[in-house]
Amino acid sequence: MVEAQVATSREAEVNRPENTKRSYASKQKEYRDWCDKTFPSIYSENRYTVYGDKLHLFLKDCIVNQTHR
Repeated sequence: MVEAQVATSREAEVNRPENTKRSYASKQKEYRDWCDKTFPSIYSENRYTVYGDKLHLFLKDCIVNQTHR
């Protein structure tokens, strides 16, 4: 199951327009940095996987009540 998710994500990334890649890059870096800080003991292959509970924690910690940048 995980392999299918990774393959789909990689295929979507390869086919994504360049301007979209640039737009997403800083947001992805923010999420990955947060994951590194919050889940340092989780192996990196799984650390960045997005799922419900982790998404809500990220939104609570980093997004909700954040002023516009």
